[in-house]
Amino acid sequence: QHLYKKHFQSNPKDFVNLLIYMKENDKSLQEIQKIIHKLETVCPSDISTDKIKIICERKDAEIHLSTSKSEIEEISLKQLSALALLVPHKDNLNKCGGVL
Repeated sequence: QHLYKKHFQSNPKDFVNLLIYMKENDKSLQEIQKIIHKLETVCPSDISTDKIKIICERKDAEIHLSTSKSEIEEISLKQLSALALLVPHKDNLNKCGGVL
């Protein structure tokens, strides 16, 4: 109720869209409040559902990217280890594959 009165009273349809988004994407009120707090620091008079959605989706994408990066790093290290076995004087290589 406080959220509605503070940010969406002039645009109730936007608030309804936010509620629908929260339900469809399993977002908690606490998550939304944190995002709104961040938005208030940038532009306190212009909080909208679209801005909240963008930040939520950006966070979800960042989580996915960090997971993908670690998978890529793991596979790359395995490949480097396999390639190091092919090098005749592998004892002269450091951890990263460079020559000492």
